[in-house]
Amino acid sequence: VAGGNAEALTGLATWLAPSSREPLFYLWGEAGAGKTHLLRACQASYHDAQSDPDLAAMVSDAAASDFHAVDHVETLSDSGQIVLFHLINRLCGSGGRLLVAANLPPLQLTLREDLRTRLGSGLLYRLQALSDADKLTALNEQAQARGLVLPREALHYLFSRAPRDMRSLAALLAAISVFGLAAFIHVVRYVLLLINRTSLLPPLVATAALWLGVVVSLAALVAVIVAAVVMTSWLVARRAAVFRHRGQHDPRPVWALWVGCLTPIANLVWAPVFVIELAHAEDSQ
Repeated sequence: VAGGNAEALTGLATWLAPSSREPLFYLWGEAGAGKTHLLRACQASYHDAQSDPDLAAMVSDAAASDFHAVDHVETLSDSGQIVLFHLINRLCGSGGRLLVAANLPPLQLTLREDLRTRLGSGLLYRLQALSDADKLTALNEQAQARGLVLPREALHYLFSRAPRDMRSLAALLAAISVFGLAAFIHVVRYVLLLINRTSLLPPLVATAALWLGVVVSLAALVAVIVAAVVMTSWLVARRAAVFRHRGQHDPRPVWALWVGCLTPIANLVWAPVFVIELAHAEDSQ
């Protein structure tokens, strides 16, 4: 689903074509617009300045690739800015390519002037977050690709009660598909057990049913953890935003929110408390 990003996606596809000679492509836009997804999908040597502001990993493999992607450029350290500046010069001279993403256009970044100039010399495109209607369409397409037939009401239910960024929604949809597959496999195992009472199953079928049950059970456990992490991350961010809007700090430390939401049994008590506190804070705005 392109949404309002058809021009940017077309521009990126054209730039990726072998006939393109432009060395630099710059994507900017708000969080959740899909910048990281595109950078990772382009099969470039990916570097995240948010986790590696010095671009230390790039220094070690810069010469091994002529196609690099640097995410979250706005978080570069002073030394990381120097590394990126020299990389741009090298790629421009060697015919290589650099795909860059940030939350703002180059001229609005608090980076070195020479680096901002270099970044602004390439192709610049803005990515916009999908509208609510586009997100629902994208979710429906992802569900169909996974073999799920979800009614529109189910998608609206998920959309209204979960984080609205596509990464979180896609993760929750993946968890739903795993739960559905696990339920189906266990129903099949139960049917096979009933058959086995009157007619002995072939060893291969019995073994396959056993291990399929184990595998999908483990996958369902992983899906539960992923869903819990996604929802907790949303809760932490939502609380921080609401209390910041009120000119306050969240009275609960971040670590307490994570522990209270992810600790089994304890989360049956604390997770509802955190959500109720959030609801009261939103109502009092």
